[in-house]
Amino acid sequence: MNTGAASVKPTRFVGARRGSESARDQRGRVVGAWVRDPDGSLWLQKTGLDPARHMLRQPPAWSTDSSHLEELRRRGGVGVRLVLVDGTTFEARLDAFERQGIQVSRGFGPQIALPLDYWQTAGNVGQLVLRL
Repeated sequence: MNTGAASVKPTRFVGARRGSESARDQRGRVVGAWVRDPDGSLWLQKTGLDPARHMLRQPPAWSTDSSHLEELRRRGGVGVRLVLVDGTTFEARLDAFERQGIQVSRGFGPQIALPLDYWQTAGNVGQLVLRL
């Protein structure tokens, strides 16, 4: 029985850590990977994201498939990690999606959007340049 939920298939994800499993969207396309940190923490990781294309504008947020968050919870995962094309990394814990997430459906199936205020960032976001 196909419920339309995104599935997880044990195929390799190009650009993710070796041995990680692919996360797929409702159409079966690879959209990320299930990645473990050295401490064993499990993340849903998506790479190569371009904010101009992938970030929600209203409200300003990042979103992910509801089924991926359900799978993350089922696997005992900690959160979602996004790596942008410029190397900036956004991380949000699963409990932030549960407390502050907004249900959206904008043509890509049911998703949960998490406003930018609830993400931790590292990398190129907001870096100041000191000119001497």
